Amino acid sequence: ILTEIKKALTREVRVAIRGWGSLRIRNQKSSLRRHRKTGDKAEVPAKKVINWKMSKEMFEKINNEEV
Repeated sequence: ILTEIKKALTREVRVAIRGWGSLRIRNQKSSLRRHRKTGDKAEVPAKKVINWKMSKEMFEKINNEEV
């Protein structure tokens, strides 16, 4: 299953798993950030990142559960 998910994400296809959520590839823009310790500014290049969105069912299970 994980191999198929990896193949789909490589092709930039959205992957949905019922009751859990969906995964998709997003393009993150390049940005100017700073190093926490030194304060030096650094250019971070554009890259592709995995974005996960929780399903409505998962959200309700997590937030309506009594502990």
